[in-house]
Amino acid sequence: MQRFLSLVTICSLLIVTLSLGADEIDSQEFTIVGDFSEWEGESTDLEVTLSITSYDTEGVEEKQVIVRSVVDEQEVVLTGTVNDPRPGRLEILFDGKRTDRGTLILEPGSSYRFTYQGPFRQVVFTGGGERHQRILGYQTEAQFLELDEKYGASVVKWSEQSQMKEQEKTEINSVEANESPEDTSIDTPRTVSIHGKVLDWDNMDCSDWGNIEETTPVEVEPNTEAEQKQPEQPRPEPDELELAEREMYSAMGERAMFMREQKKKIVEEVATDAIDRLLALESGAYGYTTKAIAAFDALEEELDTDIFQSRAAPKRDMIANLLKARKIAKTIVLPGTSIPNFVLPDVSGEQHSLEGILTQHEVVLVDFWASWCGPCIEQFPHLKELHAEFQDKGFEVVGVSIDETAEEWHEATETYEFPWINLAELKDFTGPVAVEFGVEWIPMSYVLDSKGCILKKDLETDELADFLNARLGEAIE
Repeated sequence: MQRFLSLVTICSLLIVTLSLGADEIDSQEFTIVGDFSEWEGESTDLEVTLSITSYDTEGVEEKQVIVRSVVDEQEVVLTGTVNDPRPGRLEILFDGKRTDRGTLILEPGSSYRFTYQGPFRQVVFTGGGERHQRILGYQTEAQFLELDEKYGASVVKWSEQSQMKEQEKTEINSVEANESPEDTSIDTPRTVSIHGKVLDWDNMDCSDWGNIEETTPVEVEPNTEAEQKQPEQPRPEPDELELAEREMYSAMGERAMFMREQKKKIVEEVATDAIDRLLALESGAYGYTTKAIAAFDALEEELDTDIFQSRAAPKRDMIANLLKARKIAKTIVLPGTSIPNFVLPDVSGEQHSLEGILTQHEVVLVDFWASWCGPCIEQFPHLKELHAEFQDKGFEVVGVSIDETAEEWHEATETYEFPWINLAELKDFTGPVAVEFGVEWIPMSYVLDSKGCILKKDLETDELADFLNARLGEAIE
């Protein structure tokens, strides 16, 4: 049922640091009108946020919110001012849970409209200035709209199949529970992973850990004549959910490829000046590649110095750091090598040295995480159990948050009540520690000995349990 929304307060925020006269301020103002008249959904709490990307004094990327409004009517109006053209992101948050996004090029004195027709739809802008049309005008082209519609429909289909699958599981579990009121089942012991193998710890050098086979070898029996005559078993047909998932990822890939090609074309063919090329690069024309770094470097002689230093250089350096971390992860920080030292603060501001922590424990897990990382949070309960079981036997956990703000880190600290050493480098993936540890994604973790040797990397919690039982406890039979 379509829900009608009440009137929104028009919000604005001046993000110009110069002292401007009234006429000058008006000329810098932009207006964005959002149309929700065709939207149908059950959400009653909708919030619209407009933000730009900025960088702190150390070059760490930050999201700067310039307008935020709660939607109350079928039409929302956002106003603000910008000093120069820059990419903006509009986000629609539903009931504090799911967010749909759209991008635009904010330009002084420009007016925009966007339409929104419901869940899983791209927020697409019309209007805007000349630069918005050159950089993101493809968003209104028939080919993009077709790809966007295809992707949106595939997401809806996948969501429906997922809900049906969950409903089937619930019904099956309910029937089984009614048929078997008493639990007479016998738990089958979990097969111990290769990480639970007992080794000659005392006589192993650090380099030996790089030669350990991380997968259990499979014994293959020689083919007998009878086996050779048996026909190959056909693979099971994918179910409706798997087919829907494949279709969704395929549609998402087609759409992403089209967008990437359009932005590359801006840099190489369409751009009329350095600002156009900067906007296209900031929008992801070359992604996180060496080609992007070279393209940013080429702008230094063409852009105003302040614009280059405040926008192009930080973005270029961020990409360079991410590429460095990727290379380090694949070639340097691997089992059988020594980890770099770091010194980071805890929530009270006290500094902790990794080397100092290592000398006091036989096994240390360094776990990189963030408050927004679902998989990180999911592993905390099991990790707490392992910490409680092995802490007195020489095991310690060092959590390193890569949140962007201290508020996010402190809030997560209060929520999850970590029993281990809780440190932070609040610079997302681009901080020196995250880069030197090759952190490409999170959760990412390293199992270290007292000398800083990497014994294991990125273990699942069950695999970590196997290793700790073998090293510090009684090996699981």
